[in-house]
Parts: sequence; structure tokens; C-alpha cells
Amino acid sequence: MTLAIRRHNGQVKIDRKYAQRIAQEHARKGRVHANLADDEISTGAIAELTGVDPQTVSRWANRDTFPRRRRRGVFPLDEVLEWLNKYHRLRHDKPSDDELLTLYEFARLIGVTERSVSQYADDPYLLATAKEENRDHNDHQRWPYRDLHRFWYEIRWSRGEAPKGRADPLLDEVIAVLRENGEASDQAIASALRAVHGDIVSARIKRLRLAAKSQLAIEDPRRDPLFGRTVALMRDAAAAQQPLSRRRLTQELGIGSPPRAKRLMAAAAQELGQPESS
Repeated sequence: MTLAIRRHNGQVKIDRKYAQRIAQEHARKGRVHANLADDEISTGAIAELTGVDPQTVSRWANRDTFPRRRRRGVFPLDEVLEWLNKYHRLRHDKPSDDELLTLYEFARLIGVTERSVSQYADDPYLLATAKEENRDHNDHQRWPYRDLHRFWYEIRWSRGEAPKGRADPLLDEVIAVLRENGEASDQAIASALRAVHGDIVSARIKRLRLAAKSQLAIEDPRRDPLFGRTVALMRDAAAAQQPLSRRRLTQELGIGSPPRAKRLMAAAAQELGQPESS
């Protein structure tokens, strides 16, 4: 992107004077209405400012969160800059807990489709935390990031709904806890996280522990809870002179993941000093 940006209070922002100059240059060249006001910007000027194709700007303009047109091809400059600044920043930085986000913006932040999040617009928790004063200039409801984050990673999980999108942002911290103590309980993990993140619901802690153990088992199959049984099966098969195939191992262990079976078999063969079977 060819953004002319500056830093203000530690945040990257598009320079307003530069954006205004680009808008007026387009107006003088006759590409838009000659009477473009100082607080307006055209589709073409937005495209030049951001370094994207004008069709991309047109797609942005069709989104509910983009500022409304004042007339064909013309938008309010300050509202466009506010939208672009947030759009650019949410691709790189975590928002503050109090920053207001629409469901679309939150979906983009966590890496899921808008529909995945918007289907919960009538959820009792979101309805209870919605406030009229938090609506944006297009009258779309916004919530503080901490409320949306809590809903997505805790409230939904407590109802048994499967997580979607990017991994839980606390996963790396839980992995670190389990690296130090592979037998850490849910209570121990909650205690380790409490100092920085406060109390976390037990359903989320349980999911984090299971996800962390799965990740660690990928890194080192000897941590996999089925590793001991795999070693025993391969030892028995070798004693009976009937090499254990990967397909039979998946059946014996009751797992549906061939890659996991392959990792377990390789680690067990190494443990037993045997060549890996196919």
C-alpha cells in the first residue's frame, strides 16, 4: 500500500492533509464533480490514497460499515479516514479492551466470515451488552472489544459450541504452562492466567488445556496420551512376528487421524529400536 501515514499517540494513522490534497487533485483534474468540498473524497482518490484498485473501493463502499455516500462516488473525508485507519490497524494490532467494534470488524479481526459472527446478533448476551450510544454513523451496533472477545471465547464455549476462527489468544500461554508441568490441572492453569487475565470460565480453561496438549503432542508424540499404548501394540506385534500397519494402529487406537497415527508409530518405533512400519 502507498499510504501516507504518521504516528499519533503510538498509533499509525493516514495523514489527513495528504488525503485532502489527493482528493482536491482528483477534483481539479475533472475526475469527479468540480465542486468537491474540502471535507469530501472520491472513490478514485480513496483508491490512490490506499494503493488499491477503484473496484476494491467500490466493494468497500458496499459494506454496511463503510461511510455512506453523500452523492455518487463521493464520501465524507473524515469518516472515510476513520474507517481506513481502523481497517488498516485491525490487520496488524490488537484493539484496546474499550475500543468499539461492529460484528463485521470483530469477524475480520479473528479471521472468520462475517456470517459466522453476525448469526449471533440476537444472542441474549450481546443484546444485554448493546448500548444505543455505541452505534456508529451508519446506525450499526458496536460493542467494546472485551465484550465481543468474552462472548466469542467464553460465553459460546460455555454452551458447548465448537470454537471457530483463529486459535484462542491464550493458547500459547497455556502451552508454556504445560511445557513446564505436563500434568498441570485446570485449576493450576487458571491460577497461572489469573494474574494477567483475571478469572476465566472453566469451560474455556478445559478447552485451552486440551488444545495445548494436542499441540504439544504434535511437537513431541511421546506426550500423546496414546503413546504408551502404541508402544505396547508395536511390542506385541513384533513378538508375534506380525508387523503392525498404520491402518491397523488407527483401528486399535480408535483414532481417525492418519497423521497422528504416523507420528505415534514413528516415535514408538524409535523408542523400541524398530524400523517404522508402513
